[in-house]
Amino acid sequence: MAQASNPAGEDAPNPALSQAMALRKQRIGLSFVAYLASSGVVNRDPLTGLFSRPQLIETLSREIDRQARAKGVFSLALLDIDQFRQINRQHGYEAGDAVLRAIATAFGGRLRAMDVLGRYGEEAFMLIMPKTPLEGALVKAGRMQEQIAQLAEKDLAAKGRDAKPIEVRTSIGVTTFCQGDTIELVLARAEGANRIASLPLVDEPALQEA
Repeated sequence: MAQASNPAGEDAPNPALSQAMALRKQRIGLSFVAYLASSGVVNRDPLTGLFSRPQLIETLSREIDRQARAKGVFSLALLDIDQFRQINRQHGYEAGDAVLRAIATAFGGRLRAMDVLGRYGEEAFMLIMPKTPLEGALVKAGRMQEQIAQLAEKDLAAKGRDAKPIEVRTSIGVTTFCQGDTIELVLARAEGANRIASLPLVDEPALQEA
């Protein structure tokens, strides 16, 4: 019996070979993604070394699901550096980067293993505090202010352009998860109505109603 000819003059594709090549490409891709994840490239902010915004959102979503099932509690704090762009304009971008790194350092070494800290935006940080009611979160927010103030006074005085001290002010929004909350509701409360702390870093920390 005559075999069908290939009008293009090419060999017919081998399904088994094509499948093997596809699997090999898939394994290479998955290995690369796993490498990036394990090395922290995917979920770390390159400037501060903290978790990145996508990783924070993923962690927050998991924490909401976990506490909804367990009927537990956690709190969330969002810290914004007030007038951060003005710091960049007056003192230079290197000084602005120094402020971000100083705040990350002030937070990072003084948290519980279960707490999750990351850079939420250009001048914003997020702290997820599992098993922490609002009262405990407020105490921690005050301590955060104190730690940042001490670090700012010591490490940022000479970072400004023309050696001028950098005046840094922050606002901290604190909220607690309530059963039935969505991620949008938790973030909206932390970003808006429940913003409770607005303090200069160089002053004696004291929580006050906005």
